[in-house]
Amino acid sequence: MQGSVILPTVTVHETHANVIILVTTVNSVLRLVFPHPSRMQRVDQYASDCTISSIFADISIASIQDPANLYTLDQTGSHHHEIHTSSSCLTNEGEALFAMTTRKGSIILVKLTAIGLGGLFVY
Repeated sequence: MQGSVILPTVTVHETHANVIILVTTVNSVLRLVFPHPSRMQRVDQYASDCTISSIFADISIASIQDPANLYTLDQTGSHHHEIHTSSSCLTNEGEALFAMTTRKGSIILVKLTAIGLGGLFVY
């Protein structure tokens, strides 16, 4: 994924518990999961002033590379795909759906199952 070109259709979704960013690159799909600001602890900096830490404060390489949130397209042999455009959405059940079109006219569909359930489907 390092050095991959990010396609311009990054989508941001909000649930009660999380802020979820869905990203498609030319060779992978990624679900970034951050805590919802309403669930974060407020920190008293001064007696009369409360602040909230950034939702991005705890992001790590390990969380980005979690197999439940990342899928890399097979780019070997006859499976080389030139992704032209993409779209993504988050279902009511929490599944991340990605649709990617190739320059040859094929459509690749990837579904990352809901957070915490594990699993992946590629159509």
